[in-house]
Amino acid sequence: MTFRNVRELRNIVERASLLAENGSIEARHLPDSVRRASDAPAHGLGRVRDRKPLQDAESAALREAVRVHGGSRRELAAALGMSERTLYRKLRALEA
Repeated sequence: MTFRNVRELRNIVERASLLAENGSIEARHLPDSVRRASDAPAHGLGRVRDRKPLQDAESAALREAVRVHGGSRRELAAALGMSERTLYRKLRALEA
């Protein structure tokens, strides 16, 4: 959901805070349009908590690149678009 301006967002939050009995705003205090929007995936990526952390994805990609690459580490670093030093550091982190 996108808001046209900050005032619109502020009004929604103020209304929700008035409806919240215990001081905590819950989904039920928000308008239906906001609740529906929060259930939709953001930019087609799905909900963040359903995804692996970026570090895990990078580690898996690096392991696969090492597995399929038949050349030197220098060539692998160039193919991955990183310096040899960065590649060595990342490979060391995988072993730990």
